[in-house]
Amino acid sequence: MDQIFYTNPLRHGLATIQIDCDPFWFIAGAYKNLKIDSYNFSKTIYQEAIPLYLELFNKLKIKATFFIIGKDIHDGRNHPCIEKIIRDGHEIANHTYEHRTDLKNLPSKDLMEQIDLFEKILLDNFGVKCVGFKCPAYGINLKIINYLEHKGYLYDSSVCPNVLANFIKNFQLYVLKYKRDVAEFGSSKSIFAPLNPYHPNYTDVYKRGSLKIWELPVSTMPTLRIPFHFSFINIFGLPLFYFGFWLYKFMKKKYLNYAFHAVDILDTNSSPLVIHNRPGLKKSQKLKIKHAETILSTIKEDYIIYKSCDLAKQLIQNKNA
Repeated sequence: MDQIFYTNPLRHGLATIQIDCDPFWFIAGAYKNLKIDSYNFSKTIYQEAIPLYLELFNKLKIKATFFIIGKDIHDGRNHPCIEKIIRDGHEIANHTYEHRTDLKNLPSKDLMEQIDLFEKILLDNFGVKCVGFKCPAYGINLKIINYLEHKGYLYDSSVCPNVLANFIKNFQLYVLKYKRDVAEFGSSKSIFAPLNPYHPNYTDVYKRGSLKIWELPVSTMPTLRIPFHFSFINIFGLPLFYFGFWLYKFMKKKYLNYAFHAVDILDTNSSPLVIHNRPGLKKSQKLKIKHAETILSTIKEDYIIYKSCDLAKQLIQNKNA
């Protein structure tokens, strides 16, 4: 399977950079005893955080994939930033209409509506047709993947193969005081999912099969299956990234999907007070930007970075060659 990633003898393989644009109103609404309709943030994630990523990507000449929430498109304050994402050549992909972390538990009609509404509002406002999808909090299941297959999506990126799913859910519930229907970090079955891109099985999204859609898993450490995307770097420091990346190089892994959450580049001076319980936000914004640039530059040295849609197209091309 690995040979389909090896397109350049001077590079280890292919990479994609993804940014989950979880908004302030969702993060605040995850906590118990807070009413979401009481929030009146003076600025949005598209005014505070995403411009910092766009500046960084422009500096490093990187094209990335932004998973945005359809409901945020209703807010006109976000339009200039979304237009810049498109103008700069980045990809916009489907992160559902409302970012329901209980998506997999919804009735089929409601689940499909969350996917379809995002498509419609993106197309109506910006003329963009999305081809990629990511479930909120990695909460994928067969019902969702089969609907994406039916709709002709090119790829899904909702699998995060990791050993910490149950631990993180409990941490959200009992330490961060998340609402029970919000706590989610995928299934414990993801431990056994492939680390490389694969076609899911029609009976098990975490196994290889014959569906046409590509699964582009969020990368975790080979063998150990420990997450090392940017949210965890904010908590545990840059050495966690270096260790995870060293494992990728040592084991000659030819695929890397590195994930950011938009809010995690901010600090307590720029983000609303109500979300300061989120781990890692108390570190300085300047330090986080420096860490993000170090991570992206390091990945770029050894991997060819594609937007997720282009990476999926490259996989198809290499497979058919």
